[in-house]
Amino acid sequence: MSIDATILKAIGDKFSTKGDSFRLKHEFKMNGSICTDPHKDPALTVTRDTDGWLWCCHRCNESGYVGDRFVNPDNTLKKLEYIKNPPVPKITYIVKLPDDYIGLVNDNLTLNETVPFEAHSWLWKYNITEKDMKDFGFG
Repeated sequence: MSIDATILKAIGDKFSTKGDSFRLKHEFKMNGSICTDPHKDPALTVTRDTDGWLWCCHRCNESGYVGDRFVNPDNTLKKLEYIKNPPVPKITYIVKLPDDYIGLVNDNLTLNETVPFEAHSWLWKYNITEKDMKDFGFG
């Protein structure tokens, strides 16, 4: 989770007055390496400013700003809800046959003559038809 998301999730509806501050564990640096081991105290200070939150990690010296100047309360709540319950990404698998692939059957379901007959014979022994060979890309 990004530092912006971590801060917004921790803030909720608290810390709305300029100067309010709190501490968080800065688990990971921006480059993905570990900043705070689980047994160490929080070292990231978040302070409310006029139009956002300033943050600074006193362990790794990273710092930044999470602004909210042009965000209305409804959009802030939507952003928090999105952070708390992110959408599940849809994973699509694309299978690509190798460049040297040779199908066992041709488009008209006839045997491919360049493939040894023993390959077809072995598949027929297990009741795999030419249509199955074509549909499932046997090669």
